[in-house]
Amino acid sequence: MNRVESMVCSWCGGGIAGEPFSMASSTPFTWGDGKVEVELVAGWEAVFCCGGCEWNFQLDKHRLIGLPGRDARRHLVEVHKLKPGRPAGKQSRACYEQSKELARASYRLFFGELPGGLN
Repeated sequence: MNRVESMVCSWCGGGIAGEPFSMASSTPFTWGDGKVEVELVAGWEAVFCCGGCEWNFQLDKHRLIGLPGRDARRHLVEVHKLKPGRPAGKQSRACYEQSKELARASYRLFFGELPGGLN
């Protein structure tokens, strides 16, 4: 990837000068019977300034799709070959909003309504 001046870390929102530490992407979160699919949450592309930000971003996403914390951590280590780490900063507002939308879609899918805190 070439240097992009406006690139920001997808977890902490910090600026990334030069090459990002790593990149990740996801296909849209869909639900259906194979013939008709409904897109619940759009896919995403992410860049990270450090391993800790990547770890926290991926842990957040995997827990939101239903993996318990311990299983999510094991999955990230064994399948994605990630290592736990401390992020460069707190979760950015943009990342929080994306996670909130995924949580809303997941909750609607499994329970049919939103809990009070996600309205």
